[in-house]
Parts: sequence; C-alpha cells; structure tokens
Amino acid sequence: DRTCAHLRLSEWENVLGQKITRPRVVRSDVTALGEHPSPDLLEANSHGEIPTVGAKRFQAKYVGSKQRVFIIDSGSTNNTLSDERARKTIDKFVTDTTFELEFETANSTTTADQGVRCQIGYWDVPSDYILMKDSPDLISVGERCMFSGFTSIWVYAKQPCFISYGGRYIIIFEVDGLVPIWGPYMEESDD
Repeated sequence: DRTCAHLRLSEWENVLGQKITRPRVVRSDVTALGEHPSPDLLEANSHGEIPTVGAKRFQAKYVGSKQRVFIIDSGSTNNTLSDERARKTIDKFVTDTTFELEFETANSTTTADQGVRCQIGYWDVPSDYILMKDSPDLISVGERCMFSGFTSIWVYAKQPCFISYGGRYIIIFEVDGLVPIWGPYMEESDD
C-alpha cells in the first residue's frame, strides 16, 4: 500500500503494534555477521595477533600527500596493495600469508606470499591486502560484500557506492572511464 510509504518511524510502530529499534553499528557488529567469517589470509605473529594498520596511519604513511586511488574491483577475489609502496611505508606491518596465493592477471600468472591487514578509511573494516608487484591498489567488491557486510550498488546514470553494514556509511565512488575508484582525499572533498 503506497499510503504507508510516508509514515514516520513512530507511526510505523503504531501500525505494527510494537517498538522498532534502529540498527546500531559498532565495529564489533561486523564480525558478528556470522555466516561468512572472513578467512585469515595472513599469519599471526608470535603473540597470536595480526597487526593492523589503522585508517589514520594508513592515510598518513601509505597514501601520504598524494591523491592515490583504489580501483573498486568486482572481478578481484582479494584486496591488493603495491608491494613496493607498502614496503617503503608500512613495512613493519607486512606479514607472511598462510599459504602461497596464485593469481591469473591480465599479463601472466603470478604468486604472492605476503600481505598486510589494514583499514583504509574510517568507514572501512580491517581487511587483508595481498602485496603484489606492479599491481594497482584494489578493493575487492566480493570480499567487502561477502565478509564485511557491505552492499555494493550502482544504479544507471548515478555514482556507484558501498553501503556499510547497518547503513551507517554510504561511500560514494568516483568513476574514471567506466571504473569505480576511491581515494582517501575524496573523504574531504566538497564535490
């Protein structure tokens, strides 16, 4: 019934006869998704932990003053970072993977055996990134949707976006050619 579309939350509560609680998102909620826990691709250190690069450190060290961009990749199984850049900027967080990964790239088949866990933006959740030589920075749409609770939407003639678990954040991407991209500098842009 379209007449109900304009109702406020309190009015919906009256219609349903019960209290409606809005979802609240805290970082721990993402790990409570349950059905599809994110696989640990990285080896834990001697303390049983995988060190994580937080959003502030990631942006200050890895991104720096450059307007670096990440390709929002629906065809990538894993998130990737530039091996060379990661080693120059966040090397103390680099760790071995739990097994050697093999990738079929546009140019050839390649392997990788190291990565880093980081949170690239305040809206993001800590995720494992595989370090690859000569690779662009990639955010895996599948990894974010299946393991981190994000929803990916790209409506005709509009900007693509992620909606975070619980709807707390809507992350709107720019489009370069026909490729969605995101960079930390976009967080503070007025465009």
